[in-house]
Order: sequence, then structure tokens, then C-alpha cells
Amino acid sequence: PTISFTVYAVVPADRQRGDRLTIGAVVVPPARFQGVDPPANNQDVATTRVIQPDPGVRLRFDPSPFPVGTGGRLIADYRNADPEATATAATLHITPPAGVTIEMLPEGCWWAETAVRCTLGDLAPQQTGTVALPVTAPANLAANSLTARAEIWSWVPDHPAEMDDNIATATTDVIRPNVYVSARGPAAIIGWGSVYAYEVDYGNLYRLRPDLTRAAAGVSLRVTLPSDVQFGRASITPDRVNGRVLEWDLGALAPRFQSPQPLTLVVQTDVPAGRTLRMEALIATVTPGDDPADNRAVVETPVDPPPTVEQGQARIRLAINSEFDPLTGGANPTDAVYVTEGTQFAWPAGETLRYTPRLTEIVFPNEWDPLLLFPHYEYRARIIGWRVTGYRDDRGVWHDPRVNAGTTGCSPSPTGLPGCGHAYLSGATLAELRANRPVREDEIARQARVYWSHAPLPAFSGQRGHAYGLERLAPVGIRVAVDAEVWIVNTAPDPDDLWDGEPPEIPVAPLPPPQQQVYEETFTVNLVAPRSVVGPGSLPR
Repeated sequence: PTISFTVYAVVPADRQRGDRLTIGAVVVPPARFQGVDPPANNQDVATTRVIQPDPGVRLRFDPSPFPVGTGGRLIADYRNADPEATATAATLHITPPAGVTIEMLPEGCWWAETAVRCTLGDLAPQQTGTVALPVTAPANLAANSLTARAEIWSWVPDHPAEMDDNIATATTDVIRPNVYVSARGPAAIIGWGSVYAYEVDYGNLYRLRPDLTRAAAGVSLRVTLPSDVQFGRASITPDRVNGRVLEWDLGALAPRFQSPQPLTLVVQTDVPAGRTLRMEALIATVTPGDDPADNRAVVETPVDPPPTVEQGQARIRLAINSEFDPLTGGANPTDAVYVTEGTQFAWPAGETLRYTPRLTEIVFPNEWDPLLLFPHYEYRARIIGWRVTGYRDDRGVWHDPRVNAGTTGCSPSPTGLPGCGHAYLSGATLAELRANRPVREDEIARQARVYWSHAPLPAFSGQRGHAYGLERLAPVGIRVAVDAEVWIVNTAPDPDDLWDGEPPEIPVAPLPPPQQQVYEETFTVNLVAPRSVVGPGSLPR
């Protein structure tokens, strides 16, 4: 009879693919047949080569980069790279990214805690295959990247030196849209007929990582105007107008899109002072994943009452000149006219002082910042003239200049206020005053004159002026007043410049009437010895 049996052996782990293994078998006959049985076929040797499977896996996301709020796939491509050996009972383990959802697993796969396990069965030599997990990144996913891991194993293991491809990882960026809107308007306006503009900017930018911005589709912009305004025009015509609600269909905005020009909306108010006008802008997209934090902009604009005219504060100095100054009559008509640094200066006794006041600064307590987006009020002023209101002698006694006004009398002030009146030199408007043009000699010669000397006094030779006899060489004084008319104007943009056609006839809130203001200053004159002894010194211009 023929008897067969099987011997199972384990290949040592240190054997390499291609190594040869030899096994021998010997049959020993019973004693009664020894010498009778031919020994030639009582033993045999079998030789075989070592073969091993070579399973491997690669992992990838589709699409990559991965958009939030939409679905895709996590794909594991597996293989048995060995040309001869079968990878017996192969299994695949996939650990998906945190935060994603997987609605349905492929056939042969199941959840094993946080990983997906798939049975692949026996992988024939050089067999390949794919397992694709349907993955969805939720719209509120916070991560900016996704990372997954896959492992493949078989009952017959790889050789340790060939196990590098048994584990794979995949990482992809996460992209998302972020449409935004911002708006601005005037810091304040007046009511009843003011025409002004709002400016709206919009775009699509994921601010945390601009390079991960996704295109935004189906973008819409809606602006709700205040209830107390009338819509005039827009730099981009709205697609729909429903009362105070304006809507634009912006379509698709590319990644990192920013509006090239602000959207300008012109409106006209019909509301009294004391109210606040509230405009709201809202932007949205149908592409999931948008962060709503910057999708809304609100502009609140207070309606100011017309301001009151406040008393201004002026800084007054004296421009002075003497006909005996060596520079008087020179080539430059302003060389011999000096402006005092403060309210005290020296002057030679016995020499006529020709002088006129200079407003070197004039400010109002509630002037508005010219850097505001839409400044709407501005002070205007007109200098009516100036007056000499008093002279102080060496004893400290003030004298009315109308009593001692030279041989030709004293001109009354146009305002009817006390003092001897004169025209203000070189500029009567507020802008001209602030430009502060220098005074010429021929101009100051027609202004006020005063003379101090020891009594008895000489005559003024028929010229207008004031002369005072002193008992001693001591400080004297001059008091002057500048008379101005001050008013406020509305400098808001001309409605015709903003509105298409004629804006509605809504009366603008009335402004306060002009106000007369007086700016006064007192100067101390330190009299010194006549010019023949000591000159007036180098006075600042």
C-alpha cells in the first residue's frame, strides 16, 4: 500500500525572499525485511524557494484641497506587490480625520472604535484595489487641514525590511469662503433736507488664512436704509428696490476678491435733529462654510441740531512803525513794520507811535474737525474794523481816546461802540486773517497814532492822533478792540453734486443768525529815553 502524510513547517523570520529550504524523508523497513528491501528508494529530499507577500497602501483626499460643507472621498489604494506570493486574509484599517462625518461604509467595512476596518480577503500576487470612504467636512469645521491614516496587514506578514509601505498618511488643506461687508457714513448730519452718502465695501477673504479662501457663489448684498431718508441714487444700480431695501445679485466672488470701488448710496434726510439714522448692510453666499461674523455692517448717524455761534478767542499783537526808523522808506515796504512778541514792548518817548492790531490767531470752541468724512458746518467771520478804546498815562489813569483825538477829531466806530474807529488792514475774512499778510508802511501810516512826552506837548502838525503829557518816564498803556461779525455756514455736499436731477424740496434746518463779537487786548508800553539817546531796539517782526 501507499501512505501519504503532510508536515507543516514555519519559515524562520531571518530568511530572505528567494532563499532555498531543503527537507528530507527516510523510510526504515522492519528488521525481517532488512537485506531484502532495496535501499535505493527508502529516502528522498525536496527543495523549495522562500516567497512572501508584499502588501502596501497609499492614501489620498478627493478633492484636494477639501472644501468645507461639501462631500468628497478618502481613498485608500492597496496592492500586493509580490509577483508570486498571496497576501492571505488581508485587512485594511483607516483612521479618518477628526471632525468629519462618514454616512455610509463600503461593503466589507465596519467601525472599530474610531477607525474603519475593511476585510480584503486573499490578495493574489500583484493584485490591486481601492476602498473609498465618503467623507463630508461640516460647514462649521474649525480646522484648516485634514489628516488621515491607513494600515494594511495580512495573515502572512511582510518581511520586516519591506513594511514601510504598510502604513500611509494623507493631509490636505481645508478651503472655505468668507464674504464680508463694511460700511461708513458721515459722523453726523443736520436734518430736514440734508443730502449725504453712504459707502459700502464688500469682498471674499478668509482672513485667518487668505491662501485658503474658496470662491463664493450666489453672493447677494442687501442694504436697508433708515426710515427717515429718501433714496437718491447708487453707483451700482440695485437689482431690486423694495421701499427702503436695496438688493444686488453679485454672483460669484473669486478668492481674495475686494470691491475695486466702494458702493456709494446717496440719500436725503427728512428728519429733525435729535434722531439717529440707522443703516444696515448684509451680505450672504450659497456656498457653505461662510463665517457670519463679518456679514453685517451697521452705520448709526446722529442728526445734529444747527450749532450756536460761540464766542471766539483771539490772539492780538500790535504792528508798530516810526517815521524816524532808518528802514522806513526803504526798498522793502514792510521792513520798518514790526510785530510785537507779546503785550509789552519798549518805545522812545517823544516819538510818534504808528500802530495797528494784528489777529495772529482766532479760534472757536466748537469748530469741527476738517478731517471728518463729511464736515457739514464751518465758521465764517468778517472783520468790521477795530477801535482804540483807551490810553493809560504814567499815573495809571485810563483816558477816553474820543476826548483827545488830535486836531481832526476821532472817527466813530461803524459798530457804534465806544472808541476811535479804524479799518482793519490786510484781510477781513477768517481765511485771510489766518493767512496773516504783512502790513506795509503806507498802510500803517493811515492808522492810529499816539505820542507821549513831558509836558508841555508840541502840536501834531494837523495830523490825527493822540498826545499825552507825562510827569515821569513810566510805563503807559493802549487798549484796543477788534470788532467782527461771525456766522456759521452749512458746508455739506451740494445736493446737485450728489443727486441725479433735482432732490426733493425739503427745507434745511435754519442756521443761527450772525453774531457780532469783540476781541480785546491791553498793551503795556515801556517808555525809554528818546531815540537820540537810546533807539527802540530790534523788535521782532
